[in-house]
Amino acid sequence: MNAINEAEYKTLILPRRAVKYFGLKLDGGKITLAGTDISFSGSDIKIHLSSCKACALFAVTLGFGVDNEINRLQVSDIYRAVELYSFADEAIKRELNSIACEVKNYRAETSGKFNAEVCAPVFTTEIFTPGQGDFPIESQRSILSVLNAYKTCGIAVTESFMLTPQKSVTGVIGISDTPVCGKKRGCDNCNLQNCGLRRVLYKGDFAANS
Repeated sequence: MNAINEAEYKTLILPRRAVKYFGLKLDGGKITLAGTDISFSGSDIKIHLSSCKACALFAVTLGFGVDNEINRLQVSDIYRAVELYSFADEAIKRELNSIACEVKNYRAETSGKFNAEVCAPVFTTEIFTPGQGDFPIESQRSILSVLNAYKTCGIAVTESFMLTPQKSVTGVIGISDTPVCGKKRGCDNCNLQNCGLRRVLYKGDFAANS
């Protein structure tokens, strides 16, 4: 990738995110977000959050500029389309790492909003995304709704529960006052077969425990 192309690609990326914190309740075998009527089903998400008292929900996107330019380049210059796609993959990975660090550094001054027992230092699970394992892909819609992500970030969900813009991710990070492991991530544990992030999402150490 030459410097001119890289500089141009950077202008296309306009990251936006939304992050909210919630206490967790076990309700009839489902994980429920305290103060809401939103529940997560599936054994994998329950395992992932089993030792957590709270969680962070997030949504992040690179915006439609990347999508539009990739679509244009696929017609006029397929090499640059692939190059931009790879560049965007790295950009979304950096955003995920940034969110993971933000959640991991969450401190006691705001912990009382969801559970007074959660205090600094906090321990966090890895990122867990809808469609991973048996965590229903339909959960994309409820996550976006509680985050008001369409208004704050411009992220929407299709009838098949895929996100737009395409370079967008939603997920859950568990928060605990003791070390946690959570459910192992990886494409082999994900039900999304037609995912543009299928290999990219699992390259980093997003919210690795510490």
